Amino acid sequence: MVTLKYKIYIDAPREKVWESLWKDENYRIWSEPFTPGSHAISDWNESDPIRFIDSKNNGMYGVIETKIDNEVMVFKQLGDVLDGVEMERDWAGAREQYFLLNRDGKTKVKLSVDVLTEYIDYMNEAVPKALEKLKLIAEK
Repeated sequence: MVTLKYKIYIDAPREKVWESLWKDENYRIWSEPFTPGSHAISDWNESDPIRFIDSKNNGMYGVIETKIDNEVMVFKQLGDVLDGVEMERDWAGAREQYFLLNRDGKTKVKLSVDVLTEYIDYMNEAVPKALEKLKLIAEK
């Protein structure tokens, strides 16, 4: 497992970027480069379960490990969801971490994600596209 790191500067306050990340209608737009029809199912509270699934009910599940509004969101991934059924995987415990920082009137979004080596190319292609979509949403 490796940790990939990404960042983007967005010309919007942290509160707007936060809403752009986690509000359902926005999440569906910026997460599309990962899987068409991608969406999240959660109550969005720390320690709550979360599912990241597509329109066919396939994806991943985990828990919201850390949530500090407008600053930090950390997901601990636990396994796959196939046809709606959760299955633990050997990569359980992988983290996806979002940090929002004020930088000269803009928001710096730092993302780190733990991935298996076979997904490095996929993530290096999808994440920058997703972050550009996020930027467009937040800067409207």
